[in-house]
Parts: sequence; C-alpha cells; structure tokens
Amino acid sequence: MWYLYGLAGTGKSTIAATIARYCAEGGNLGATFFFARDYTDRRDAVHVFPTIAYQLACLIPSFQDELVKAVEANPGVYRSGLLEQLKKLIIEPLRDAIDAPSPLVFVFDALDECGDASDAQELLKLLAFAMKQLPSRLRIRVFITSRPEASLQTAFSSFITRTVSHVAELHNIEDHIVQADIRLYLRAHLRVPQKIATDDEIERLVKMARTLFIVASTVVKFVEDSFYTGLKERKGRLKVLLSAEDSYAAPRMCTKNVGLEEMEGGPPPYRALDAMYLAILSKALPEERNPYLEGRLRSVLGAVVTLFDMITPATLEALLGLETDTASGTLQRLHSVITVPEHAPDSTPLRLIHPSFPNFLTTSSRCTDTRFFVDSAAQHSRLALICLNHMNKLLERDICNIGFLPTLNSEVKDLEARLQNAVPLHLRYSCYHWASHLALSKPGGAVKAEVDKAVASELAHALNTFVCTKLLCWLETLSLLSRLDAAILLLRSAEQGLLVGLRNDLDFQLPS
Repeated sequence: MWYLYGLAGTGKSTIAATIARYCAEGGNLGATFFFARDYTDRRDAVHVFPTIAYQLACLIPSFQDELVKAVEANPGVYRSGLLEQLKKLIIEPLRDAIDAPSPLVFVFDALDECGDASDAQELLKLLAFAMKQLPSRLRIRVFITSRPEASLQTAFSSFITRTVSHVAELHNIEDHIVQADIRLYLRAHLRVPQKIATDDEIERLVKMARTLFIVASTVVKFVEDSFYTGLKERKGRLKVLLSAEDSYAAPRMCTKNVGLEEMEGGPPPYRALDAMYLAILSKALPEERNPYLEGRLRSVLGAVVTLFDMITPATLEALLGLETDTASGTLQRLHSVITVPEHAPDSTPLRLIHPSFPNFLTTSSRCTDTRFFVDSAAQHSRLALICLNHMNKLLERDICNIGFLPTLNSEVKDLEARLQNAVPLHLRYSCYHWASHLALSKPGGAVKAEVDKAVASELAHALNTFVCTKLLCWLETLSLLSRLDAAILLLRSAEQGLLVGLRNDLDFQLPS
C-alpha cells in the first residue's frame, strides 16, 4: 500500500490520475475511485465496493462469473455493511478469479472526502484487511491519496509495519523539484504554442505558485478560456493574474500537517491562490460597480459551493427561481474555477474544478472582498427554505397518477417516464437535501446571530406547512424514487439540526 498525502492544490489528484492511466495502459489497473464531496455517489462509502466490483468485472471475465454467482446467492448484498460488501463483492470473487492480471493496482484519490472521518478510517482498515485476505499471486497494490487529516494519518501509522510500505508527504518535497515541474507545465501551455508569456513572466508565475500546482493549473485555465481566443486577449488575461502578485507576500512553504480548512487567516502557501481567485472573480464583473450583478453572482456562487450534489445549470435555475440561461450567463467568465457546460445545459452538471475554491469563498479571512464572500450557514438556511417551498408547492398524493392500489415500483412499467414528468430535478434535489441544508443552517451547534430573523420565521412557517400537509407526500415520492431508506436519516438530521430560534415557532415535534 502506498499513501501519498499533501495540502490542497499540490497535485495529488493529477498524480493519481496519471498512475491510473499508466496502469490501465499496461493492463494492470484493477479499479479506481476518485472521491468528491460534491457528489453523493462519490462521497458515500456505500458506493465504493460495488463500483470496484463493476470495474473488476469489466476487466476480468472469470471475476465477472464469480460475481454473478455471489450476487445471485446474496441479492441484498448492496444494502449490506461495508465488510459484507467487501467479502461478497470483492474478496471471494477475486480469490477464485483465474485470469486476473498481476500485479493488480487499485487507485483511491482524496480519501479525506469520503463521508466523515469515521467512514474514511473504516475504508482504510477494510482495504488493509482485503490485502491480507487475497492470495499473494495477485500482488495487490493500493495507491491512496488524501489531505493530511490527523485521523487518517493516525490510522495509517498503525498499518505501517504491517501493510503500508510507502508514505510520502507531497507538500514536503523540496521546492526546486516541484517548481521544475510547474515551470515545464507553464511553458508547455503559455510559451510553446502561442508565446502568450515571456520567460520572465513564466518565472514570476512559478514564484507565485511556490509548490501549489493548482495555482499553475488555474492560471492556464483562466488564460486559455475558450471564450477568449485572441493572443492579445489572452496576454491581457495573463497580466490580470500577474497584477495580483503585488497583493501578497510569498513566504516560505508551510508544512503544518493540517487540512486547508484549519488554516486560519490565509496560510502562507495559499496567499497567491487567494489573490488569484479574487482577481478572477473581479474580472467576472463589469469594471463599473453594479450591485444587481454582484448580488446575482454571489447568489449563484453561494448555491454552487453549498449544494450537496452538482446539478445542471437548468436545474440550478429552476431551484433558485432564475430565468433560463441566467446561471450559465452568470458563471460564463468563471470557467477557470467552475466547469460550465457550453452545450446540453439540461443534462451536463456544473463542476467545481478544485475544492480550494469553495473553501476560499466560505472563509472570511481569505475571501476579503464582501462582494464574493459566502456565509455558508446563511446560505444553507436560504437553500433549506427554497427546498421546503418547492416541496410545499409541488408535492401531492399519488404524484405519478399510479392509483392508490398497493403496487410495487417494479410493477409500474412506465414509472421512469412518469417520474420525469411529475418530479422535476429541482424537486428531487429538494426532497433529497432539505434536511441536510437545515442541519447546517447553524455552525457548531450554536445559534447563528447573523441569520436574518425574517428567514428564520419563514423557515419555521415552511417547516410547519411541510410536516402538517406534505410529509406523507414526501415519503411517497421518496419511495417512487427508490430513496425511502434515506427518510429516517433525513428526519433525524432535521430534528438535530433545527435552529434553536425556530423551535419556539414550531407547532410540532419531528420524530427522533
């Protein structure tokens, strides 16, 4: 097992993707799982082993045969605990696979973004367990990356003598080695094709980046934005970023083993990145102050960085009650930090390019321009209210017009078509995540004084309406969407997460 950890933006995901591609070309890649906090199916540990099993089945015919037998013998295994999933979906079929390549490499990126700390630690222990259970002929190799979270480092420390043979701190590699790679990357994009940057400007960018690959990557994405194709335009955009050089001091690299979110006050290695993000955001607005456009940008950005799932621009517009193309238009000049689909806005989701961007926006000591700062607790309150209002307006009994006779979902032949017509994507998002937004409407269990009293009153009213008139409709809709298993967890989350200030306005008590 090889464990690579480093601060956000140091290039861990790039290395993981490169290793995966190299192993795939050699026929030795067993499976990959790239965790991402912005996507439910990529942050929930319950999806890991089924995903790995699917990839192994595509690679190894005999494994596929054994997996089919295992699933037929244990049809409910996908709803089992992680250990049972690992045994039935991975270990037992792979142990009997006769044509598996050797060595067999598994790549896991951003383990720290898997659920909470306990989920990541459990996965780590299970991976170590699997390596001991599988036959040595397979020569299993596991490559894992994460930020330097204390809980994960402690867990890895307990495996070093038994399983982990290599541990590397990416952010502690000598500066000149990392900067040589960054220099090559910048020259390949900004110097060789169009000569956008001079040699001196390349060196200034290298100095700005220090050992953060994300700085170099963001520079390239900003300068090479497809919206700006002329050489003069791109040189102008480069100068915008270089002008941010004066707004920070670039001190020595910080090596403290903490996550980015724990580094208060814009830590030294991120000052250049913060200045760059502010320059990019400022460039997205007209030079002359426009409070309306500033408010719209902050509203859209606030939603994007606090959503629990990345959704399409069209779905975001429906969720926020915006006109068609408003979201895409608002984010049009932010392609260097957010992937905005130019085509098929109804089917392609928005994507945050790097987690350092939402961390920056939601940290007041780093995002020092009030035009862009996102108060995450207030934003979650707003989204909780939006979700409740959508459910109160759109949910109804027998929403798919199936009739009230007891019927299994599998017996409704056109259920998916009915759901597409009756339960639009923004309503689905509301059904799935209203309680999670409500739970995060307050920081650390304390009442957030800044949450507007009017919003709190609206939340209390919307919640009363939902529980008194729409709760059964919500449960029925979750059942039709095959998500009924999440209902109890969502209700408990809502109960535990209610703002103290709301309780006096409620006429009910959620089940605990």
